[in-house]
Amino acid sequence: MHKIAHDLQELEVTYKQSIQQQQQFTILTDPLINNLETRDYFFTILEKEMEGMIRMLNNGRINNLIDKQNSNPNTKTSLRYGELAKAVDMKRSYDPPGELSKDGKRHDNDFVEISEISIIPTVEEILCEHAPFLPSSLPDAPHFSSDGSAKLLDTQFRLLREDMLNPIRDNISNLITVLSRHWNSSSFNNNKEFSKELKRIQNEYGGLQIYNNIEFFDITCDSRRGFAYTLRFSPPKIRGARNERDRMAYWKKSKRLLNGSLITLLLPNSDSKRKNPNFTNDNNNSSNNTPFKNNSDMFSVYFGVVVLRNEEFLGKNADSAYINVSFNDSSIYPIALNEILKSHNKNNNMTTEQSIEKRFLVESTGVYLESYYHILKTLQTTDPSSLPFEKYFFLIFIFQVINYL
Repeated sequence: MHKIAHDLQELEVTYKQSIQQQQQFTILTDPLINNLETRDYFFTILEKEMEGMIRMLNNGRINNLIDKQNSNPNTKTSLRYGELAKAVDMKRSYDPPGELSKDGKRHDNDFVEISEISIIPTVEEILCEHAPFLPSSLPDAPHFSSDGSAKLLDTQFRLLREDMLNPIRDNISNLITVLSRHWNSSSFNNNKEFSKELKRIQNEYGGLQIYNNIEFFDITCDSRRGFAYTLRFSPPKIRGARNERDRMAYWKKSKRLLNGSLITLLLPNSDSKRKNPNFTNDNNNSSNNTPFKNNSDMFSVYFGVVVLRNEEFLGKNADSAYINVSFNDSSIYPIALNEILKSHNKNNNMTTEQSIEKRFLVESTGVYLESYYHILKTLQTTDPSSLPFEKYFFLIFIFQVINYL
């Protein structure tokens, strides 16, 4: 039996070489010759079957007992083929990060080294249509790093960060799409169809909270939090709240706008009408008649973190609430300072009601940045060469490989 197995292995190698030679000199309809992916899948399965046969010959009695105890052979074979197909598909679709990608960097926050990646997303990253690099945790999945410890840290960082970003990406994308369809509306606040669509995406993407009529009200600074801006916005209507005490009680129990929450500010681009040469002010035209070439041109997008949440300021008035936010993009500073100065200068008009109506503060309450941030930061800053308990992680990896095979 061992000689037969050896002869079969030699035959498999000869067969593979003959197919490669036929591809160079002839044009045939055989998919194993013309289709590289089909050929890789076929020989991957064949090689795994060969390896299984050799192991069975070397440890026949033990393997037979294990097979009988563990599972139905047909089920086990089916699962193994499914895993093999998944492995081949991963190799086909593999596209590494940053400069290693065949098309270059996806966006301004796409890097090979996780230490260079900003944990808080960038605008380009959120609006990018190219799928992010998400390494698989399967033992033989393709990865640009050959170092086991570095691969482990890289994989855990990217998968955990995507778990945080995916709801935010979907929420903002869908909100901007809805806003683009109603951009020519004279008023968002009184547009029943717009309100209906907002409720739909809020129900579809649980945890999406949207606040409008955003204004920069004040600026604060302290040694611990640094610069932060006080935003004034229209609070949600609180059912059953009859006075300030009821509103404060609501905010004390609410999970909205908690300290450490990631928020997104959408400010309309006032100078973008010239971006779409076909734009007209005719409100009778189709809803796709917007002053922008792309939906992403509608708004400037800024990410920030809630640094101070005071229930008294949130619940004091029924029509306005206040929250302190620190932004990571310094380009928002001139906009905020200019607006704050105008609001304190009686000779200048404050921001018009129409302009603040199309400003939105977006929050995904299903994603709490503070619960992710410190874990991600630790994964970023850990030196792979000094990873604690490295040998135990390596043993777990070996057991995963054995079980996979």
